[in-house]
Amino acid sequence: MSQQPLRTLLLNILAVAAGLGLALAAVSLSVGWSLPTLLLFWLLITPALALNIPRWMDRKHADGKSSILGLVLFYVLMVFMIYEHDQTDYFRLMMYSLVINLGILGTWIWANKRTAAQPQPEAGLTDS
Repeated sequence: MSQQPLRTLLLNILAVAAGLGLALAAVSLSVGWSLPTLLLFWLLITPALALNIPRWMDRKHADGKSSILGLVLFYVLMVFMIYEHDQTDYFRLMMYSLVINLGILGTWIWANKRTAAQPQPEAGLTDS
């Protein structure tokens, strides 16, 4: 592995974790937390941002590893920051969302790799 893709991978991982942290702060400060906003953030916004931030950074090297590793780094930092609240329902929802989001990301990445591996017909060419 050359230096540039490794550097890009690390930057993408940090960008995912930082982007999710900024989104968390924005939702927390602007809307506040209730059950609908918790579900919306942890189960919709989080996986969508984790998938798209690496693509916004560098489309050529966005392969899915940075999405998964950045998501895990974000959750590790969240658990480290709120470890004293581990008996709350919000903490449990966050932990369940980690498993769900890893499943969503894994499925999305697997489906895209499978689609990309299939040969695509050239545009404008027909057999007739």
